[in-house]
Amino acid sequence: MRLSKRHALTGPHAVTWWAGAAFALLSAPSTLGAQVTVGGNVQISTDMADAAHYEHLAGADPSRPERMMACSMVTRPGESRIIGVAYASHDGGRSWKKTFVSEGAATTADPVCEFGLGDTAYFAVLSIDSFDESDRKTLVYRSEDAGLSWTSVPVVFPFTDREYVVTDRTGGRFHGRVYLNGTGSVRGLEGGSMPALTLYRSLDGGRTFNGPVQRPGLPPSHVTGMGNSVVLSDGTVVTLFGHAPDRAALRDERNPLTQPNTSLKVGISNDGGESISHVVTVADWYLARERSQGSHIPRLAVDATEGPFKDRLYAVWDDFRNQRLEVLLAWSADKGRSWSRPVRVVRDDRARPDPTTGPDQLMPTLAVNGAGVVGVAWYDRREHPDNRGWYVRFTASLDGGEIFLPSVRVSSAPNDFGKSEIWPLERAYDAAPGSATADPRLSAGVSVNWFFHGSGHTSGLVVGPAGVFFPVWSDNRTGVSQLWTAPVATAGEVHRNGSAALAAFADVSARFRIATEEMSYDRANDSGSFALSLQSISKDTIRGPLVLRVVGLESDVGVPALLDAGHEASALASPGDATGLGAVLDFTPLLPGGVLAPGGASAPHPVRFQLSDLHPFVEGDRVRLGLIRLDARVLAPLPD
Repeated sequence: MRLSKRHALTGPHAVTWWAGAAFALLSAPSTLGAQVTVGGNVQISTDMADAAHYEHLAGADPSRPERMMACSMVTRPGESRIIGVAYASHDGGRSWKKTFVSEGAATTADPVCEFGLGDTAYFAVLSIDSFDESDRKTLVYRSEDAGLSWTSVPVVFPFTDREYVVTDRTGGRFHGRVYLNGTGSVRGLEGGSMPALTLYRSLDGGRTFNGPVQRPGLPPSHVTGMGNSVVLSDGTVVTLFGHAPDRAALRDERNPLTQPNTSLKVGISNDGGESISHVVTVADWYLARERSQGSHIPRLAVDATEGPFKDRLYAVWDDFRNQRLEVLLAWSADKGRSWSRPVRVVRDDRARPDPTTGPDQLMPTLAVNGAGVVGVAWYDRREHPDNRGWYVRFTASLDGGEIFLPSVRVSSAPNDFGKSEIWPLERAYDAAPGSATADPRLSAGVSVNWFFHGSGHTSGLVVGPAGVFFPVWSDNRTGVSQLWTAPVATAGEVHRNGSAALAAFADVSARFRIATEEMSYDRANDSGSFALSLQSISKDTIRGPLVLRVVGLESDVGVPALLDAGHEASALASPGDATGLGAVLDFTPLLPGGVLAPGGASAPHPVRFQLSDLHPFVEGDRVRLGLIRLDARVLAPLPD
């Protein structure tokens, strides 16, 4: 059997069947051989403890990871104006101090804080004097002491919405370039403008910027949900964003989202930000912004290690395809040119019988540490029956985004809405004389801050010393929405295909189809069985060893678990977690004479399963018939 290394790194789930020392650490063991530990919560925003903090990001210095920053939008008591604030820690997240506050008459929004080379750091923010485009701009401040002090005069850009900053650290031909991406606009010949994927570049450490290069969507399409950019080891810049084919349909919340209303895409620049040469679709996106203001910003990360997943890209986003907000992830092993099928990151909660009541998962963010561990954090509402409050949770993958560990709760107190929280109020206005209405009445009012129930559009996750993850979030445990962080450490080795024994195996799923037979189900105890056989669709003779690794397990009606999966006597077979996810089924003994001729089939492999916590098969106008779905990869050794 001839295999290429490409098979080991790319391809969808092709086989599918429906039927820190100063912190006290608490251990949460995983049955996949890994462990996640969570340290004590640290309040970042003690210098502004009376001000409500919403919409935040974070940055860490890869060369000196004890240096971190966090930035947020802030509403001070008695003020309607929103300001931007930055905090810095130079002791690995143990203590924080305020280092920047945007002052002046303008409202500021969408703060971002990132480290550059050496002691350089950047703080970017939108400045909004009014809704007139001429009164809006993007500002970038520069620090030369790792975020402790800042230039008083920023670099000024045309308004570039939901901006991000990233630096090339590769040592290659574009080393040191600083990039700013966001949603800009392109003016039409007859007036008006079109939103556009926008990328600026700096060749002098962020003192000045060239560009931008832009890729607009043609009306009625709309660039929406701007994500961040990352830099690959060869200097390629990849930017994540959303593209809606119809802006009007995107805002129509009467649409039950029975089909995707947006595409998640990446723009790729191979020439140091001087052009965007390729735009590639990552996945269909069921975008439900009005469900929660935190559900429409995707995030991108890259494995910058020399390990088995070097340069692998990971995209994470909130998706409403199952009528509740869920965190999905897709990955690319060929620099963004093709993407895996999306997987659900959170696999230890359950939709309610009516999924439109949740529980929702909000504002996912991700990072990759120096060992190649993929960490994902999000706001989780499973413990809030009203589907409004949240705890922050975290999970990790040690196999390149195939399977994620059971999640752990990071925040030690919830964000709750009861009777003790302080409501951040702001001015609200209605029509005034001279507006579109002919009614000359004046109107005034008071509203609660736009982000009161959702915390904003973004949250932070960075990697600190020793590869420890630091989520940055907000909650109202003090009565006021404040910024918090905590160290989250992972233990366990990163391997392709989940184990050292299979690390040298390739994904050969495209050479097979799967057949299901001998199906049975016992309704009395909600258990069942079936048998799987692998059928070759290759023109080559395939020789063992040959195994099938379970990477997905779902049910329409209950919580599925495989029984006895991966316990046959084989050095290659391995048990998965408590549900059977990650189990490896060895088909080698089931190959006729140890080989599969073209068109040949293996003998059947029996599989038993159990369903628990069954929901009704019919709920409203939804009929659920899928008992169990198994996603897997067929693996075989790479050639010598």
